[in-house]
Amino acid sequence: MANISDIGEFSLIERLSKVIGPSEKDVIIGIGDDAAVVAALGAPLAITTDIMVEGVHFTGDIPPKALGYKALAVNISDIAAMAGTPKYAVVSLGLREDTEIVFVEDIYRGIVECAKEFGVQIIGGDLTKSSINIINVALTGTVDKAVKQRRDQARAGDIILISGHLGASALGLAAIKSKRTIKADKLRTAHYYPRPRVREARLAAAAGCGAIEDISDGLVRDLGNICRAARVGAQVRVENIPIDNETLRISKELNIDPLEAALNGGEDYELIIVSPPNRAKDIISSVTTQTGTEITVIGKIVGRPGLSLLKGNGSWYQLSGVGYEHFKSR
Repeated sequence: MANISDIGEFSLIERLSKVIGPSEKDVIIGIGDDAAVVAALGAPLAITTDIMVEGVHFTGDIPPKALGYKALAVNISDIAAMAGTPKYAVVSLGLREDTEIVFVEDIYRGIVECAKEFGVQIIGGDLTKSSINIINVALTGTVDKAVKQRRDQARAGDIILISGHLGASALGLAAIKSKRTIKADKLRTAHYYPRPRVREARLAAAAGCGAIEDISDGLVRDLGNICRAARVGAQVRVENIPIDNETLRISKELNIDPLEAALNGGEDYELIIVSPPNRAKDIISSVTTQTGTEITVIGKIVGRPGLSLLKGNGSWYQLSGVGYEHFKSR
């Protein structure tokens, strides 16, 4: 099987251009020039980027198509957290010379699959030689002019809502790492193919929510991001945190605390939605009715800084960690 060193950079770009396919009419200049040019979007522009490094964010065990899908999906989730609509992406790869061509093409097939699902156009990027494989995606999206879904929009008395269920990605990763014969396809899919909540976020925004944050580094850390930005605190009732039955089943099989996975596991890419009390019911109704995604009340914003986790009996839940943070020893 041929490696990328057999064909070189420009032939690889030509092959990947065929995987991506032709651009739409609003792309004036696409892949192949020094920069891409698109028609004016006519709205404020959100810009995000995310890098995935071999040995840090993924290992050789991940299917390349899943790697590509996830690389774009995590960026789309950032745009969703601004209640935005994702638009244009550029993809840059650092590749080992012995990387097989089909591996790179499958990365792009995953990217294209995700792009088609969420209306994103891949309009360019870059390739370079690297000692390890690296994938970086930069993504733009349109947002409403008011941009009310910033982290600092949380207020004391607001209700904290969560989309979907938590802990599935962390348990999926644990199942993958265990190397045991475990029937956990749903959780592996949750880890490899996260589903950005773009539509849910926009519906929540239209129904009057405040801050939105996507859960990439764990509920505790990402809710903490909101609290620090708004200079408030949060009280969460741990028995209300949504964890589905499949996650509970696999947690027992692997002897992992499902609540810790939900609080600190990360990479669920669900939404924390902070709502004024008088808008919470409308948000829940709108999102659930129009998307089928469950929305759960897990707590409230309080004036005193800090995060409190309360059990059903009123006692405090003691955290064993605070989510993921790059460069910080744990």
